[in-house]
Order: sequence, then structure tokens, then C-alpha cells
Amino acid sequence: MTQIRVLSAREISQVFTVTDALEAVEDAYRQKAEGEATAWPMVYEQFEPGVADMDIRSGELAGSGLFGLKLTAWFSGNPSRGLPEVFGTTLLCDDATGAPLALLNAGAITGLRTGAAAALGVKWLAVVCQQVVDT
Repeated sequence: MTQIRVLSAREISQVFTVTDALEAVEDAYRQKAEGEATAWPMVYEQFEPGVADMDIRSGELAGSGLFGLKLTAWFSGNPSRGLPEVFGTTLLCDDATGAPLALLNAGAITGLRTGAAAALGVKWLAVVCQQVVDT
């Protein structure tokens, strides 16, 4: 039987740094560009339009030996219940066996991933602009 590591947002925020996010996102983009990664079609469902919905984004990072999904649920009434409006959960699996490896609270990861993606966009735009200036 396999072991699944379950990590809370607090645990993730203690070990996952901005540098980790930058390296992971850049590696994922590299894998996608080199055909080693696939993003599968998103699943989206509105439970109540404008009030509650969910989406599932999934894919494979073959170069890392992983596939997985992130489920995001938005419920606009949650703050009145003392809960966050958005919950995110990530499941990572081994792409050779299908074994689940980790279940993660995606909240702590999402903010760093979003920032890393923006920073890398600026970095590579600057590289391209410098190449244009140099020619």
C-alpha cells in the first residue's frame, strides 16, 4: 500500500519558498515547451451561477514523473460562515504507477505560483527585448 503525504497550508508555507516556486514554474514551462508536459482540458461547473462554482485543472509533467490535478471551489457565501470564499486542493500522483503521492492545500502554493509566473514572464520578456536591442 502506498503512503500519501498530506500537507496543510501552514506546513507548505514553512517549506515552500519563492525560490522553490520560481524554479518549479520555470521547469514546468520548460517541460511544456519541450513537449514533456501536457495540460488537459479544464472541467468547470457552476453549482449556482454567480454564487458557487468549481473547476478542475489537470495535467502531466512527464519530465518530473508526475501527473495531478487542482480542484478549486468558490462559494461566495462562505465568508458569512466564517470560511474562505475559495478552497484549493492539489493531488499529485506518480505517472509510472498512478499511485497518489501527496494531497496539498493549494492556497499556500497558488499565490507563490502566480507570482512566479508573472516574474518569469517579465524575466523572459526582458531577455527578448535585450536580444532585439542587441540586433
